[in-house]
Amino acid sequence: MTVRDLFLRQLLHIRGMTADKALLIVDQFPTMHSLWSNYANLSSDKEKRLYFRDWSVSGDELRKFGPALSQRLYELFCDGGNAQ
Repeated sequence: MTVRDLFLRQLLHIRGMTADKALLIVDQFPTMHSLWSNYANLSSDKEKRLYFRDWSVSGDELRKFGPALSQRLYELFCDGGNAQ
């Protein structure tokens, strides 16, 4: 099992996360560290909280991540609003 596989499995335990959405994340960020690094490069907490809001599966408006899941990811992968 690779680090990418483990990260994918971890993402699937998040409420509201589907397999398609988790795959989108690991395609862009294959490790948790790469996701943390991305958050660290964002300039504001608001930008971090809303980063995934408009991501969607296959461009389908009905399958967007939405603000709740985006906020949940921010809370899980950022400590006090600052990416690790």
